[in-house]
Amino acid sequence: MTVTGTGFAAGGTVNVGALTPVSFASGGSNTAVTVTPPDYSPAGSSESLPITVTTPGGTGTTGQTFVTYQNPPTLTSTVPTTAAAGESVTINGTNLENLISVTYDDGVNPAVPDPTAQAFGTFITSTVPEGLTPGLVTITVETCGSHVGTPVTTAMTVT
Repeated sequence: MTVTGTGFAAGGTVNVGALTPVSFASGGSNTAVTVTPPDYSPAGSSESLPITVTTPGGTGTTGQTFVTYQNPPTLTSTVPTTAAAGESVTINGTNLENLISVTYDDGVNPAVPDPTAQAFGTFITSTVPEGLTPGLVTITVETCGSHVGTPVTTAMTVT
């Protein structure tokens, strides 16, 4: 993450909430510092933590800027389990807020995204996209809590 402001040239630390501070080197830009936020698993589904920068010259907070940590999503079911293109499907699970994408993969054609999908924490409403070969499809959900290379999937049948 990059934090912008002034007075960063002397070095110091970036604090995300009460997590372990991340040090940054002295020198460099006086108006920006880039650090990797510390790992953290929130107690609930997601949690936003404030950012504070401390240097020998003092401490500053970022005001409205936060780092949001989110636990990985899980998928438990689709309702209905069989649907046609254009029909609505509910994808059930946990930690489904901060949705990035929902895609349908029939194993024959390239995966098809559903740009209409909306997340509501424990479920996602989605519309089965056109262009899928009838049969078993894999639905992949990506949220801010997803890990690269580990897709979260469930299956249903397209008619």
